[in-house]
Amino acid sequence: MPTLYVIFITENDIFGRGLPIYKIERKFEDNNEPFGDGSHIIYINTSYNKEEETPLGKMIHDFKCRDWQEMKIETLKNRVKFFKTTEGGERQMGSMIDEITKQKVEEAMAKGRAEGRAEGRAEGKQNLIQKITESLKQGQSYTSEDILHLLLKLQV
Repeated sequence: MPTLYVIFITENDIFGRGLPIYKIERKFEDNNEPFGDGSHIIYINTSYNKEEETPLGKMIHDFKCRDWQEMKIETLKNRVKFFKTTEGGERQMGSMIDEITKQKVEEAMAKGRAEGRAEGRAEGKQNLIQKITESLKQGQSYTSEDILHLLLKLQV
């Protein structure tokens, strides 16, 4: 299996243990041996600020910087500078933001359509129940086939 790292950068200490970084590895429960599938999960707690001059402390500092000129890690500083100060960087960043926005809009529309369909089905069921109730009040009788057909409609 290929090695895979999933890194979460959090604003707060989501585990509440006061650590700057949490490394999570999969293990067998029965003997606590590593699973060895190549997957690694890392959480970086950016609210941690006790060791600002360590490599991790510098990275946490840089993640919180609003001004690229205040960043400490040169590689990260140069990359952020590229995105913020060059036409090519701005174009790339704009394309990324457009793609993320498009994705979010599509997700929101899909959710809205699903909610609309669910509301429509619920409304349709309610209308059908009202029609049946009214027709029963007016003396309408139903055969067992009619009732089965109506029940099937209500489950749509």
